[in-house]
Amino acid sequence: METTIPFSGFYNSHHDSNLDYELESMFSDENGNSYQSIVEKASDLADWQAIHTDYAKKYTEALATKFDIRSLKFSKLSSPKFYNFETDRIFCTITQKEVKRIFKLVNKELLENEIKDRFTSRSGFISYYPNTIKEWPKALKDWDINHVGTLIEAYIKQANNGDFESSEQAEIFDGSSEVCNSILDENIKNIGRLYNLADYLRTRKTRKDNQELGIPSN
Repeated sequence: METTIPFSGFYNSHHDSNLDYELESMFSDENGNSYQSIVEKASDLADWQAIHTDYAKKYTEALATKFDIRSLKFSKLSSPKFYNFETDRIFCTITQKEVKRIFKLVNKELLENEIKDRFTSRSGFISYYPNTIKEWPKALKDWDINHVGTLIEAYIKQANNGDFESSEQAEIFDGSSEVCNSILDENIKNIGRLYNLADYLRTRKTRKDNQELGIPSN
């Protein structure tokens, strides 16, 4: 079966901040001040589509582990051409057996509230789904990606004491810095040269500081 998972996307989100912060940290001096010219060059040389896809894969794995969602597998990341009305979405597959298990565990009142919130028509939004589970397909095997995605959302909110905000999503990695560093490291062209340049600037600054302090160079 297909499903979506809770994800706030990469536009002005904590996920975006995770990557930006790590990119600056990779090319910083010993005081944590980034070399902006190198950071900008690295950003220009980065394959951001690959970076975001790798991040989404690792995010899916971490989410499945944290909330014990068995058989959840990453399928693809869908990004809008413009971020006016929607953001990035992660699509996954999950077994029907696991959907049944989660349905048994989820609080049905919470699920109903999630359905009502997602599928009630309002100004600027017309829902093509009923906003009550009573009008949904009776058999879980007949549920589509939006039915299952709503169930997953309700289940995760239940396990996370009521919500799962962008900031909490971004903290799902144990050691988010290491995860983001690895992703960026693999998807920035000529990154070795940029590392060498940053090392040169650090060494030059250290030599200059030593000279000002009267410390002889080795």
